[in-house]
Amino acid sequence: MIKAVLFDVAGVLTEGYTRFIVESAMQTGADLHALGSALLPVFAGDDDTDSVGHQLERGEVTLEEFLASLGELEDDARAVLHPASEHFFGHRLEPEPTMHAFVAELVDAGYLTGVVSNNVREWQDTWDRALPPAELFSAVVFSATVGVRKPSRDIYLMAVERLGVAPHEALFLDDFAPMAEGARAAGLHALHVEAHDVAIVEARALLDG
Repeated sequence: MIKAVLFDVAGVLTEGYTRFIVESAMQTGADLHALGSALLPVFAGDDDTDSVGHQLERGEVTLEEFLASLGELEDDARAVLHPASEHFFGHRLEPEPTMHAFVAELVDAGYLTGVVSNNVREWQDTWDRALPPAELFSAVVFSATVGVRKPSRDIYLMAVERLGVAPHEALFLDDFAPMAEGARAAGLHALHVEAHDVAIVEARALLDG
């Protein structure tokens, strides 16, 4: 029996954000191929390593240190990734209304809800603005705060422990398949969110089952 539902933030509780990064990069005239090659392994990879990008999401280095590590791509990346930039992708990030309504629906139905999200300390204000009201969540686990990032099993286990449920009693929703698979490896149920409305239907079916 599933007692708790956990959500990723960007791409699940918000619209998909990859296109916002691309749009911001296009506005600045950045080399999209080079920038994509540098950033995709960080934010859309299927592992957890000691790369500077993964250290960034674990809170071990600052955004400034990460940007400096990119060499000739630093300025292009700064324009897209730094909150002080007018082209910061986070300025475009908006809550996804149907998923926010689903969180409220779950709480009204008696389910525990929580957040498990990779993030960057310097982006925290952006992530906070994308969340439903804080009182709807019984646990919020951000990678840069706890020092562990998806798809490491430890971050999922940390979340279910805070909720007071067993892994098999929790469902996790993420828009990146490797992160959903990481949750399954930790013993949780998981859904890969490719379309918000479809994912909500699939989640309801699992909960009813």
